Amino acid sequence: KAGVSHFTPSSSSPIFLASCYGVLARRLFNQLESLSPAEKSEWIRYLKSHQNAEEGLFLDPRLTKEDLPEKGHNWQYATWKFTFFGLGALEAFGEQADYPLKFLERFLEENEIAPWLDGLHWRNPWLESNRVMYLASFLIRLWEKTGDTRYKTKIDALFDWLDSHQNPETGFWGEDQHRDLLNAMAGAFHFYFYYFYLGRPVNYVNQIIDHTLALQEPDGLYDPRGGGGACLDLDAIDILVKFGSLTDYRQDEIKASLRNSFLANIQNQNPDGGF
Repeated sequence: KAGVSHFTPSSSSPIFLASCYGVLARRLFNQLESLSPAEKSEWIRYLKSHQNAEEGLFLDPRLTKEDLPEKGHNWQYATWKFTFFGLGALEAFGEQADYPLKFLERFLEENEIAPWLDGLHWRNPWLESNRVMYLASFLIRLWEKTGDTRYKTKIDALFDWLDSHQNPETGFWGEDQHRDLLNAMAGAFHFYFYYFYLGRPVNYVNQIIDHTLALQEPDGLYDPRGGGGACLDLDAIDILVKFGSLTDYRQDEIKASLRNSFLANIQNQNPDGGF
């Protein structure tokens, strides 16, 4: 059917996340305008059909709470991820969700943000930072859409908490960073672009650059197993590009690092154009 996507050619039916990614990939390459009005309408209808009216969450009918663990990639994680990408895909079409995000109402209560952040499993910042990223995006979106200062208050509370918990030695977040610095770097990536978007200063810029450069592998990428990894490479390269634009600190090493990453990625390209 027009306007929906699969993860593999063998998929028997469209998949919600694959469809969101398809929209965003087309948006990145300015390809949405090539769709016919009927194709756009079908894609929008399909995306909107996945939103739950009671809570405003986007859900995939293939997934139930029983399919997921209580911790880690649990029901909250999955539904927030679907909602994050569902809203983004709709906005790429210039559309809004049909139903309000009622699941956010608990976060408008007084002093709700800090206890929630305190309760995350910060020994795994790569995982938990996704939840913070999703929550920040929802709050920022609603603040910009409604002008309701309650959302701005919660955004400030969230980033005030992050400021106070940032590790001054590394510029990252999370416990036991000496044991798993790579995990902390990957988690920190999920916060930095919001700092840039909000015009909020980031502390410990030199330390961020130092510890990101130190994680680069001999092959020019960032997966210790070799060959690179989509998330890890994106995270580190984005960090070096962004923070390298803020300072003259270690500029030659940053440029050399990025050049090595570029060459390594080119070597990973497949004959079909993928990587």
